[in-house]
Amino acid sequence: FPTPRNVLRRLWIRAKDFLTRAGTVIFAMSVLIWFLQRRRIFFGWVMVACGILVMSVTHGVVQNCFSLYIKPVTEALGFTRQGFSVCPTLTNVIYMGIALFSGKIFERFKVLGLMRIACIVLPAAYFCYSLCTQLWMFYAVSVVVGIATSFLTFLPFTLIISNWFEDRRGLAIGICFMGSGLGGMLFNALAGGWIDAFGWHAVFRILAGIQ
Repeated sequence: FPTPRNVLRRLWIRAKDFLTRAGTVIFAMSVLIWFLQRRRIFFGWVMVACGILVMSVTHGVVQNCFSLYIKPVTEALGFTRQGFSVCPTLTNVIYMGIALFSGKIFERFKVLGLMRIACIVLPAAYFCYSLCTQLWMFYAVSVVVGIATSFLTFLPFTLIISNWFEDRRGLAIGICFMGSGLGGMLFNALAGGWIDAFGWHAVFRILAGIQ
């Protein structure tokens, strides 16, 4: 069995690694936003920078890190990999369904209000993954995650960025959505090591806290 000293040492190494990587991203984004505001650059680019940050910790985590859980969860709970892999499929199906009616939804409800609700629901639902013991529980949580993600990532930011830009709208939206890939690169590397060190339950909770 590992000694307490070795456990604490591994915890410190993982925590230091996380603080270095995540802190670098957060600091860089903070400096970018500050620079844009100080230079009185068009505020639309500030919204793009904020979108990159939000996309990285939401879609970058939800969609790009889920494959890391397949092996440890299925081995621990006795699920088939095919059955457990339905979870991200459900999330995507929910997203596509909401996208079909997003126009009417955003006409009836304020985008900012929906995003506020989603930013609370998403980390809470993601945390609930760590409490699941049955496959249907993972499916139910995935549905909620899909709904929350829909109102916090591509759909609202497409509308927000479009309202700020006319000439460079496509470029601005593309840069904003780049946050999903950046978050995937960052948290994929971190989550893989965390699962080995702390277990999949803890990593669901850690990433929920980051969100």
